[in-house]
Parts: sequence; structure tokens; C-alpha cells
Amino acid sequence: MEQVHQQKAAKMPPFTKYTYSREGIDCVLFFDERRKWRITINGITPDAKFKKPESCLEELVGNEVMTAWGVDSQILALVPIELDLWKRHKA
Repeated sequence: MEQVHQQKAAKMPPFTKYTYSREGIDCVLFFDERRKWRITINGITPDAKFKKPESCLEELVGNEVMTAWGVDSQILALVPIELDLWKRHKA
């Protein structure tokens, strides 16, 4: 039983939240309770979930899928899809 718990703990990424803010833009990329990556941009969080933070950014921001959820395309153009530009937060 303890071994199973250790295996699950090992799957946690080194950072479970990334944030990006600038004038008029507040973004949070987070690892949810179901161990999937999700994103919130200016308070809008779609149902989409991803296995990797990079794929979440590429699909929802890079391909402008967030516009269907009500995020203006001009705002999306200012959100970086490179994780290196986001502030990292540990679990």
C-alpha cells in the first residue's frame, strides 16, 4: 500500500503552477486534482485538460482555442507559449 502511494507522489511535476501577468492579462497554468494541466486566462477556465503544460499552452493559446471560450484573440497574442517566460511555483 505504501509503495503505491510513493509511486503516485513521484508523478508530481517539480512545478504545479505557472503564472503570467502583464497589463490586463492574468494567466494561471495549473496541475489540477485529477493530475492534468489546465489554464485560466482572465478568469476564464475551459474544460480542456492536458498531460503536459507545453501541450496545454500550444493547443489553447497557440491555436487560439481560447477564443471560443470568450478570450479576445488580441489578448491571446500577448500570452507566451514558452514556459520559460512564465513564473514557476512549487507544489
